[in-house]
Amino acid sequence: MESIKKGYYIHFNAKITPGVQKKIEMQVEELGRHLIISEVNILPEEVSFPRRLRRLLPGGAVERSYKAALENMENPDFIYVRRTTADKSYVDFFRIIKKKWPNCKVLIEIFTYPYDKDEFMRLLTWPYYFKEIYQRKKLVQYVDRYITYSEDEVIFGIPTIRTGNGILVDRVKLPRAEEKADDTVSLIAVAFMQKHHGYERVIKGLHDYYKKGNIRKVVCHLVGDGPEKQGYQKLVQKYGLEEKVFFYPTMVGENLDKAYEKGDIAISAIGVYKDGLERENSLKTREYMAKGFPMITGCKVDGINEEYPFVCQFSNDASPVDIEKVLAFYDGLCRKYSKKEMQQTIRSYVKKIADMPVVMKPIIDFINSQEK
Repeated sequence: MESIKKGYYIHFNAKITPGVQKKIEMQVEELGRHLIISEVNILPEEVSFPRRLRRLLPGGAVERSYKAALENMENPDFIYVRRTTADKSYVDFFRIIKKKWPNCKVLIEIFTYPYDKDEFMRLLTWPYYFKEIYQRKKLVQYVDRYITYSEDEVIFGIPTIRTGNGILVDRVKLPRAEEKADDTVSLIAVAFMQKHHGYERVIKGLHDYYKKGNIRKVVCHLVGDGPEKQGYQKLVQKYGLEEKVFFYPTMVGENLDKAYEKGDIAISAIGVYKDGLERENSLKTREYMAKGFPMITGCKVDGINEEYPFVCQFSNDASPVDIEKVLAFYDGLCRKYSKKEMQQTIRSYVKKIADMPVVMKPIIDFINSQEK
């Protein structure tokens, strides 16, 4: 009988937001159902200000606890890595692993691809871009597979395993399926608000909708914090929508479940055009579906086919969301499904395409295979 493969899930202090923490824990749990897996968190090290400045130089690198991580590893069959910016120390880490354990399979998850525009086109990050594009070319010597949610078969010269963003669907609590007493429609988004979420498109759409004299009540609940939140709040004030758009802090657990009770339609990231993306495959989209929500999207969502009726897709640009189109979409669904039927149908669909056992299977199969 073949022995169970042993390895490590490695990330770089990534569990700093609830969404990423949840994802890592679900991935580790699923890997642990088939393999012997330990989690390794490689932390940044405290250094002096001059040494921090040295990171910006072409040969500089972020000081991290690579040495401690290597000392605590014991003859791994594989390592699964949630990627971070490539610099000399990052590449050296994989070089040492392959030198010590030549048969160890090295897999790096690229959770967004392409990522250059999103990560490096800000003033404080662009110096790291030049190191990234130089150093990542070397990874072809040490990395066996990139894990990607894109359709790319090869990234930076390295073969990929194509899969999707996944969740443990059965862990997601369904909101109560109560029919409403009136015809108010509530939009909801839950996020650490960044530019690619594009919620200004909904706020502008609501402004246009009410400006036309429409009287049917449509409201929006935006749950979470983040760098774009203040801009959204200012836009709501500018348009006088304080009674139509409601803001909430970051929530988790029971409080988040209660917030979801307010929604009828979920808003996915609708500003991904800003990052040069044409498709969307976020964890939050999967969570919305597991909760049984129809969605507003700004582009195609990976895994969803053309016949899927629970998506109202808008163009992948800056144009305001047409609220009248959203209402026609939602009213059409309500004529065909009760709220409970809608929830169960959407949830059954996402379980087939994005349940964690489904999306992790090709990765586990590769680890267990003789393939290199």
